[in-house]
Amino acid sequence: MMACPLFTKASHFKTTVKGVIYSNSILEDSASDKDLKRSKRLLIEIYKKIQKNTNKKTYSFSYNNARFQIVIVNTIYNDLKILPNTTGKLQGLDYQFVQNPTATVLMNAGMFEANGAPVGLLISGQKQINKINLKKDLPGNFYSMKNAIFYVDIDGKYYVKNSISFNEKFKNKYQEILYATQSGPILTSEGKINKDFSENSTNKLIRNGIGVVENSKNNIAIFIIAQTPCSFFDMASLFKNLGCDNSMYLDGSVSRLFYKHSNNIKEKPKSGDMKLGPVFSVTPKVNPVLH
Repeated sequence: MMACPLFTKASHFKTTVKGVIYSNSILEDSASDKDLKRSKRLLIEIYKKIQKNTNKKTYSFSYNNARFQIVIVNTIYNDLKILPNTTGKLQGLDYQFVQNPTATVLMNAGMFEANGAPVGLLISGQKQINKINLKKDLPGNFYSMKNAIFYVDIDGKYYVKNSISFNEKFKNKYQEILYATQSGPILTSEGKINKDFSENSTNKLIRNGIGVVENSKNNIAIFIIAQTPCSFFDMASLFKNLGCDNSMYLDGSVSRLFYKHSNNIKEKPKSGDMKLGPVFSVTPKVNPVLH
């Protein structure tokens, strides 16, 4: 049975002073299937932990027989950037950390070519690095199913939109976009799991993705990385159960996430790890503006 969203449109989100989130209104607890009930318990547990420890913005847990790590990013308290790789060769997270030593989170930000260039659209600091890629029916996950674009607008709001709709909206005029990356396939769209995914799929790999929490006024993005192999359906279902009506896949076995747990200057990404293209960077805002 396909998993249902844990939050209705009436659900209410609050932000804590440290920028993590919790829900004080988890509704519609009438589902009968065991998986949905387990998902509800899982989410409630995560949000209770967030309330008790506002410094913690990352959680690891099991879901659908796989292990996942999530990172919660709130635009009010964090700067989320997409860093291009313009060196002409693949680079690890350690390279980007040297360039951005205040980063508390680094994660691969979409599919890339052998020289580190993005496969699709990439915008960094309002500068277009690569154009949108609307090719289809070619080999690979990027082309085989509908892909999507995650972007940050000039107000710092987060969005995931399928690439065709994005192209129709902006028509190659990106003045209102700070950062954007294109990857795919899309995982959830308007609250629905990609119909091309099979709940019984045996195609399980390490994967990662990004989604936007529907009821957060586009202030909250969630990174997910699988710590053990999972299917597309597993990851899409998890995003949906975390309130992300719109989410997208970033990459497979090359996926890497660095989360800085302390102020220890020695805590940094491993050198010699997987080499990547574009990278997400999250840094705390020094003087957040509370709304």
